[in-house]
Amino acid sequence: MKTFWLPILFAVVNWSGISAQTVINTEAMRLKADTQRIRGALRFDFGMSRNKSGRFLRPGLSTRIEFHPKASRYMFLAEYALTEFTDVEEAGQPKQLFNNRGFAHFRYNRDLHAQITWEAFTQYQFDLVQEIDLRILIGTGCRWALANQNEYFVFLGSLYMYEYEKTSAEEKMVTHYKHHRLSNYLSAGCTFNDYVQGTLTTYFQPRIDQWSDCRISLVSSIQVKLTDAVGLAISGNYIYDTQPPTNVPKSVYDLRTGLTVSW
Repeated sequence: MKTFWLPILFAVVNWSGISAQTVINTEAMRLKADTQRIRGALRFDFGMSRNKSGRFLRPGLSTRIEFHPKASRYMFLAEYALTEFTDVEEAGQPKQLFNNRGFAHFRYNRDLHAQITWEAFTQYQFDLVQEIDLRILIGTGCRWALANQNEYFVFLGSLYMYEYEKTSAEEKMVTHYKHHRLSNYLSAGCTFNDYVQGTLTTYFQPRIDQWSDCRISLVSSIQVKLTDAVGLAISGNYIYDTQPPTNVPKSVYDLRTGLTVSW
């Protein structure tokens, strides 16, 4: 590891903002297809602070595994994170859980043409801050390669998505939602040099029967290579939901940093 990365690594790893995230950025988590048929990565996020209010603990863990034989690609993503508070001034007080979220995502890709890929996916998700007790997604559609070079790429995707959601936000009464949505995205990425690469993705997910009920998100990620296996990941996520659950703001954002170990 080059020594000039050490101050940056120390500063960033000791700060980690973990907040709500309802749109999973699978584009930033894709691995470039090459001679390796199976690849994977682990990401660790950790943040801890203490002030006059108490002590905050923010650990997180995510993983991705890809297997791509010939024209097909199988991708599995999973993540779990929590934010916990302890009142250090009053002994015996129980810990408070500010956030508890996670997801598991499986996606299958099949190349139909040099520029066209068919996709199918399913996802399980929960998020305490967003008051999502359970969200299950099933979808399928196509993505088009507008540009796909070693140094940069641009993809356009349009998929149908069935959404089942359970929330207890409505005055502590369990409410079930079943919606049919479109999931449209525009994703671009660039490799700046041998050490730094970034992605930027925009999602637009309206209900098919009511386009005024939609989610719009901007997701960005920067990967900094520290060694052949270890990297530094910095990501940001902004989401605007026109009809979120009660007591949840329409717009939320998420800033995170962490270490990634690849194989």
